[in-house]
Amino acid sequence: MTSLEASAVTASRLNDPAVLLLDEPFRGLDEQGLDALCKLVVRKASGGTTMLIVAPLIAAVTPIADSSYRIDEGTVRSVGLGLSSQLEQR
Repeated sequence: MTSLEASAVTASRLNDPAVLLLDEPFRGLDEQGLDALCKLVVRKASGGTTMLIVAPLIAAVTPIADSSYRIDEGTVRSVGLGLSSQLEQR
């Protein structure tokens, strides 16, 4: 995580926004950083914050997502449920 990305995450925790957009937040993270960020995302989402995560690999967000959208050249190509939504439906 770059210092700019870390600053953005820290600022989001202080200001408690209703919507938080993270652009490729998993890029460059080691295993500890990935785990910490996933826990933060889940905690913010369960607290009512809408999380929008841009990621080149959908597999990176599926475990923590309620839903996912694949967008190609400005068009939604597919919509899927994240793992958390799939577990809720069982």
